[in-house]
Amino acid sequence: TPRDTFELFGKMFDVPSDTLEERLKYLIGKFEIEDLIDKQVRKLSLGQRMRCEVVASLIHSPEIIFLDEPTIGLDMIAKQRLRDIINEVNKIENTTIFLTSHDLGDVENICKRIVIINHGKILYDGNIKELRRNYIKVKKIRVKFESLDDAFKPLDFMKILKQKGTFIEFEIPNSKENLEKTFELLTTGYNVEDITIEDPPIEDIIKEFY
Repeated sequence: TPRDTFELFGKMFDVPSDTLEERLKYLIGKFEIEDLIDKQVRKLSLGQRMRCEVVASLIHSPEIIFLDEPTIGLDMIAKQRLRDIINEVNKIENTTIFLTSHDLGDVENICKRIVIINHGKILYDGNIKELRRNYIKVKKIRVKFESLDDAFKPLDFMKILKQKGTFIEFEIPNSKENLEKTFELLTTGYNVEDITIEDPPIEDIIKEFY
């Protein structure tokens, strides 16, 4: 059972019994596994086992933990739940977390710093916000017009992706000048009902490194 595993880990890391009891009480409550700790591990779901495994890794209050694909195979709700808990552990206990993941949703939700590696070579090591700011090449813009009496006349740098009725979606090269020209066109030449500007997903940004 998870309880057996937790007690074994406590002995392995020489955690005093009274400290272990308090630590487990805190972690079991935080990870909401009160109803799981006395069940056979083989009867737990993947998400339940993953939460128990993270608890086991935190029993001895480590300064650093390594998590390898912690949300693999989990559904959307279970993923976000585990991400929230990992973030909370990082903030409250000041634990350094090394996360290895092919799920870039994990990376964006958990990490402040990202290291991109290809065949053992570091391609990028830095802040995830700077990665977006410095490596985004295009902006995707969606516009809903109140009316569109005449055909939309795109600027030279605009790439039309979709157009139907009074809705249009296009890309522009990412630059302050292009954004200013785009807004000038939209606000002076047309009656705009709604506009959305979207950055490409982080997957597309990272692809540029390979």
